[in-house]
Amino acid sequence: MDHGKREVARADEDVVFVNLQLDGHCTTTQDGRQCTVSRGEFAIVDSTRPYRLEFVEPGNDELWRVLSFRLPRPLLADVVGPSAATTARRFASSSGSARLLSSLMVETWRTDSSLQTAERQMIGAAHVDLLRAVLGGTQRRTGCSLETDEALRVSVVRYIDSRLAFGRVPATDAARHVGVSVRTLHALFERTGTTFGAVVREHRVEACRRELADSRDNRSIGTIAAAWGFSDSAHLAKTFRSRFGCSPVEYRALVQTGEVPQSAQG
Repeated sequence: MDHGKREVARADEDVVFVNLQLDGHCTTTQDGRQCTVSRGEFAIVDSTRPYRLEFVEPGNDELWRVLSFRLPRPLLADVVGPSAATTARRFASSSGSARLLSSLMVETWRTDSSLQTAERQMIGAAHVDLLRAVLGGTQRRTGCSLETDEALRVSVVRYIDSRLAFGRVPATDAARHVGVSVRTLHALFERTGTTFGAVVREHRVEACRRELADSRDNRSIGTIAAAWGFSDSAHLAKTFRSRFGCSPVEYRALVQTGEVPQSAQG
């Protein structure tokens, strides 16, 4: 299995895969390193960089089996980055935190269908904490660097942009996508002086501005407003004027004359 540059470019998730081998062998290659894991061992790969997985049958007429968990990369960025040298390494699950992580993966897999959403979120956080312990990054999320918080916000914003054209973007869905609680999600944006809802509105109105700036787009303002989640053209007009200092009608006219003021440019 090759996850090359094209696959990286097409991927819509920033995740770390933890691959626990149940049967057979797997050779994992990433970041110039290669390891082969056997039954009961695991390796990790970062989805944002190319990697290769080669699975080998156990040789006794059985198929290889692997248990693969995806964990939010922003929560692990400081311990799985290119300079961390933690990808494509073999981890034996015979003792310590590696044993705890492997056991949790297996038990989660066995009981997943009976878990509630809140339980899944808490168990997911436990997987992240255990993997950080395995990799030597035992610092909890509350003590993580500003860079990690920023990586999380970037991941959330990417998710917002991917969902705007489909209607509402609930905070619960965004939090689940990046693997944090809704409270943590809101705190991430509050620490920068804004809110999750404000960011969603900002990106909606910016999407409308881009389309109004396209002279080839002759759709009505009401149609553009509806396409990006505004209830009607009046709703867009109020938000647009607050953000850019003019109405959508005025902005479209300014675009046609080439007189768009700096305050109304993207």
